[in-house]
Amino acid sequence: TESHFHDASTPLSVWLTRATSCSAFAAIAAVLKLETAEAYKIVLPWIVATGLLYPWSAKLGLFSEVKPKYPIHYVPETLFVILPAMGLLAGM
Repeated sequence: TESHFHDASTPLSVWLTRATSCSAFAAIAAVLKLETAEAYKIVLPWIVATGLLYPWSAKLGLFSEVKPKYPIHYVPETLFVILPAMGLLAGM
């Protein structure tokens, strides 16, 4: 986290990040078992919510007061605009 934020990592933040990754991998594995149309209905809102909860909430101070480091934090901010846009285009 210290490469993207001015705040130092804590043991709790490291633990939460690792614990959350297990759930994300399980969800991805489950979605891969679905038909494409069904997976699309789940994954597009998931990507939008992830963008709002992670890079965009940090940038806009929506849910916390973390201070992102720039220019490196432009990467996730940009990706979480491009990914949902590509998903919307793919669904047309």
